[in-house]
Amino acid sequence: HKNILNKRSFLFVPLGLLAMLLLLTECFITINANEVGIVYHEFGGLQEEVKEEGFQTKSIFEHITRISTSNRTSQIKIDAQTIDSSYATFNITIIYRVEASNAGKFYKSTNSIEISQQQLSSLVKEALQSSTIKYEIYSILGDKLEEVRVDFTDDLKQIMYDRYNITLISTSFDE
Repeated sequence: HKNILNKRSFLFVPLGLLAMLLLLTECFITINANEVGIVYHEFGGLQEEVKEEGFQTKSIFEHITRISTSNRTSQIKIDAQTIDSSYATFNITIIYRVEASNAGKFYKSTNSIEISQQQLSSLVKEALQSSTIKYEIYSILGDKLEEVRVDFTDDLKQIMYDRYNITLISTSFDE
């Protein structure tokens, strides 16, 4: 009777080793180049700290969401009103990114790894409207276009950072 118990106990050793191996693999993660890992801890919630690029250790209670820190490009078509109540259609290209140091805050405010096109369009429309309303349509079509673009870029840069912790790289008016 004692001999059978020893044989059964011996069968549990490989199963225990397999379970430990599975738990051990959960303690490591690789963060790719131009990414950071947002840390969600089951007991502490969303953390401000991020996991940097490379091979990282983590707790089995941490879940990592990867966010790209590369430049992203978006093209948006928006109508905006001028001071003389005319409307102009703008085709705008914006380049932006999420800085590694702001990735946790970005994720908290968007609950996503990307800003939605609707959120981005809303920010662009708000910034563009605050800029074009200062000018007449013919001055925008003429010698004031670059002035409008610079004013728009400054406004958009501030809005994107304040609301979503996004860094605006550049803007251009196309066509």
